[in-house]
Amino acid sequence: MGQARQRGTREERIAAMRDEFGVRGISRERFNAFVSWTRVPVAKHMSEELEWFANRDETVLGLVGLDYTDRDFLFITLGRDEKGRFRCIDVGVSLQAKSEARRQLFSSIQKHSSEGKSLFPQGDQDKAGVDLFTPVVAEDKLHKNFNLVRNHAVWTPANAMLSEMMRHFVDIDGNFVEQFQTTGFDARLWELYLYAYMVEEGLYVDRPEPAPDFSVKLGGKTVFIEAVTVNATAGD
Repeated sequence: MGQARQRGTREERIAAMRDEFGVRGISRERFNAFVSWTRVPVAKHMSEELEWFANRDETVLGLVGLDYTDRDFLFITLGRDEKGRFRCIDVGVSLQAKSEARRQLFSSIQKHSSEGKSLFPQGDQDKAGVDLFTPVVAEDKLHKNFNLVRNHAVWTPANAMLSEMMRHFVDIDGNFVEQFQTTGFDARLWELYLYAYMVEEGLYVDRPEPAPDFSVKLGGKTVFIEAVTVNATAGD
């Protein structure tokens, strides 16, 4: 009974602190939907993520983690860069208690939220960033399944996940969007599935020029992957 009261009191203190700083807890799954594409694969060997938070409108995210090297705690605050990708904008390390890491994270989230910014430029530019769902061809040429994902309410979560992922995706050929929206919908969707799977598996994934589709690295080994699908014969 005493332990239950103590646990309840602790949870109440954390809840009060969240309210004080304008922060709310989010699930690992929701955090990953935003950040999986940003996370460096080696990070899981250096630290463990313990708790995940966001400000009220989810323009600033953060995590509390355990550093495997020194067995102390850390926090990382993330905001969107020029291309809408969540990237690190603040960090604290060598903190002796998880509660201290949490409090410093909440303070950091509050500080960056109070600035009223939705973007936190990193000062670098690259080729990543693809808008999948703004049509680039006439409506009558759009693939029926593309229109379903774009417009139907049941596909809203998939639309959101794809849009978040594509902030990090590099269109090497320059025709990815046009093909995704028209005759190459199935082939391009398979390519995106592979990309998401490899990122989730903690592999280093690159988009080499001019081909193949992916260069995948792990443990000093490199594998090249070309994504292909079996398509119906024209006119059959």
